[in-house]
Amino acid sequence: MEIHVVGEIGRPWYAREDDEFTTASGFKKELAKAAPNEELTVHINSPGGNVYEGIEIYNAIKGHRGPSTTVAGALAASMASVIFMAGDSRKAHSNTVFMIHNSRGVAWGTKKEMLQKASVLGGLDKTMARMYLKQTGKSLDELSKLMADETYLFGEELVEEGFAEEIIDAEEDVEGITREMAYALAIETINNMPSARAAKANRAQLDEVAAFLDMDSLAEEGQERASSRTEEESEEGPMNLAELKQKHPDLVAQLQEEAKKAAVNEERS
Repeated sequence: MEIHVVGEIGRPWYAREDDEFTTASGFKKELAKAAPNEELTVHINSPGGNVYEGIEIYNAIKGHRGPSTTVAGALAASMASVIFMAGDSRKAHSNTVFMIHNSRGVAWGTKKEMLQKASVLGGLDKTMARMYLKQTGKSLDELSKLMADETYLFGEELVEEGFAEEIIDAEEDVEGITREMAYALAIETINNMPSARAAKANRAQLDEVAAFLDMDSLAEEGQERASSRTEEESEEGPMNLAELKQKHPDLVAQLQEEAKKAAVNEERS
């Protein structure tokens, strides 16, 4: 049986209709069609995605009773590189781009909540490093450094570094394709992930709201002006934060809530 892992790992709520993605539930439904001891080949072409969805797919491959082979296509980056390590046999193409790095996430809240989030990310990094360790034979320190450096490997380098066992020559050699071009293509693919697009939008929205709300130092001065202005004068010019809070408290509360929602709280890899 052959199963393809394509697009982002997990389906984010902000995905567009034309976005490609692979969910753990969808993968397991396909895998359930295989006979218990049937040979399994998993083709991977993905920029990565949700850590927990990826671990579930990794565990499903590991739990399959028959022999399994994972094949890295054009791109096996981030969480997709972890899934790749699940195969009993691991193959990559001569033009595969492979990337490993630390997990990422966004937090909102108190200092305690921020520290808790950092602790979770640190734990996920160690978990993924151990998944690489089982197959590569590298030390945990070596892998941790490779992940912290966001390391890219190309083609035969996967075998040299122990991540793959065999290189499959591309059916047609693409002339003129350099490491730099392959790297640029990989970066473009990763940056076009639904989660990456959403993160950029969220950052822009947060910056805009933060710039608007970061006016507390003017509150006292604004309160004095607000109390002395007539209604006609207020309509003639822009209001400061104090005046806005006084006249439209519900709007200010809504803006603050939107800022909180904009902080996407998913761990990504």
